[in-house]
Amino acid sequence: QNSFVKVLWKFHTEMESELKRKQLQSLHELTTACTKLNLRLMLEMIIPDEFPANGKNLSISMETV
Repeated sequence: QNSFVKVLWKFHTEMESELKRKQLQSLHELTTACTKLNLRLMLEMIIPDEFPANGKNLSISMETV
């Protein structure tokens, strides 16, 4: 099966802690649903506007996820 779900996902390790927790929980729930439905998950991480969009911030955020 070649079906997948694509998500544009805003995340940064220095986000407000409650928002960060909600974002990670939502991603976990989506990952679980995709696994159960045998769908691939394509995640496009977006650094929120209030943080510099550079390679370092993206790398740090990716390591956390």
